[in-house]
Amino acid sequence: MKALNKNTLYTLLNERFKEDDFTRLADLPDPFLLIDMEKSVKRIAEAMKKKEKITLIGDYDVDGVTSSVVINDFFDEIGYPLTTIIPNRFKDGYGISPKIMDRVDTNLIITVDNGISGHAAADICKERNIDLIITDHHTCGATLPDANSIINPKRSDCSFPFKEICGAVVAWYLIAGIKKELTLDVDLKSYFDLLALATIADAMPLVSLNRVIVKYGLKVMSSTKRVSLEVFRERLNKEIINSEDVGFMIAPKLNA
Repeated sequence: MKALNKNTLYTLLNERFKEDDFTRLADLPDPFLLIDMEKSVKRIAEAMKKKEKITLIGDYDVDGVTSSVVINDFFDEIGYPLTTIIPNRFKDGYGISPKIMDRVDTNLIITVDNGISGHAAADICKERNIDLIITDHHTCGATLPDANSIINPKRSDCSFPFKEICGAVVAWYLIAGIKKELTLDVDLKSYFDLLALATIADAMPLVSLNRVIVKYGLKVMSSTKRVSLEVFRERLNKEIINSEDVGFMIAPKLNA
């Protein structure tokens, strides 16, 4: 048996990840490999051009809230108004629901980290002539909701090369698609602290695409001026945040 030292550990870890298709940020797949991405960003661009009301519906766990922050911050940065709804766990239930639809007055709804099982809400959208864009990462059912577009890497007809990404990463790919469609000057790397937080909190496998996102995102998290994360750094009394801090300290507090 080989003695464990720095070199043997490096070799062991290198073997473990040598099959990864994505090892650098430059390797990240194109947003438009996600099915319905083009349809989605064109509808959003049309809504912005016509100055339509856009409503974002998220979820109440870390991934859902973080996904909502990704989209909300992006729209703030580009200066377009957005109404954001985080469902109440007890009053509204999970994700986009008929109860949520009772208080929505909008032209376009975008969901993040939910919607793939929102058949009833999608039908209400059809009845009220509200366009619905679903972005989700959960397993698809036998039938998909009757939405305008559905971005989900787990769709059987989606060619995105890595399926196990969290809702926040799907949301980030949506803003990457919007940026490309509208040729906007937005630093997409500034969102990686949020992506790392959501990826770890949602227990995504830390290989391939996720490994790159978390590796870079933890660096951003340790230097970000985002107030919420600055507070966590202060409370933890740490300048450098690692995945254990996120998984066992930060994420449980946010979920609670």
